[in-house]
Amino acid sequence: FLNIIVNPFRIKVQNKRVLYKKRGGRETARRGYRHDAVRTRQEDELTKERQKVAAVTGAAGFIGSHLCDYLLGKGQRVIGLDNLNTGTLRNLEHIDSEDFVYMNLDITGYIDIPGEVDYIYHLACPASPIDYLQISLHTLKVGAVGTLNSLGLAKFKCARFLFTSTSEVYGQP
Repeated sequence: FLNIIVNPFRIKVQNKRVLYKKRGGRETARRGYRHDAVRTRQEDELTKERQKVAAVTGAAGFIGSHLCDYLLGKGQRVIGLDNLNTGTLRNLEHIDSEDFVYMNLDITGYIDIPGEVDYIYHLACPASPIDYLQISLHTLKVGAVGTLNSLGLAKFKCARFLFTSTSEVYGQP
């Protein structure tokens, strides 16, 4: 497949095996397939040991708060984003972890999260017909502009992105 040789301490990808070239000219093999063939061994080891960071939009909602619990249980650091339009802090009260940070933020505006982010879970959207009647324009903005801003953040942070929706978008309230 790929035959890429880069400077010493760089990777050589060949037939779905990763080969690290040492200074002495010897190569050591690692299993697995790498898409990015320019990472050094030191960078790879730092990535393994660094705690993964997930950002959850709509974190104060029912599903968002449970997702935060799940991710914290998996050992990830979680940044919960919500403007509390339809969510409530009661859903997040029970989380007592140093790895959880809550930011009161409206995703229809600029999203700035300091540090690295590995995953973005976009769950923010008012999901009740009652909410649609009261804040209908904001619901549309969250669905369109909020998703665009979340995708922009994912692109800027080189993070994986997961978008969720409700059955109401299909006309089934």
